[in-house]
Amino acid sequence: MTMTTSMMTNNDMNNNINNKMNNNKNNGELRLEKEETGKKIPVIIYFLYAVVTVFLFVYIVLYH
Repeated sequence: MTMTTSMMTNNDMNNNINNKMNNNKNNGELRLEKEETGKKIPVIIYFLYAVVTVFLFVYIVLYH
């Protein structure tokens, strides 16, 4: 079971990569610019979220 599921997930990942490459070829550079600007904002949010959670965890461990 685990081998079949891993093979399926690998095939799904390869299909997703191929679809993204085909979309980039069809749409050109506009697609890449949209993806870059779309990815920068969530990365900043996740980074701030990680910093806040680590700070709170350290604060709770040290002062309680």
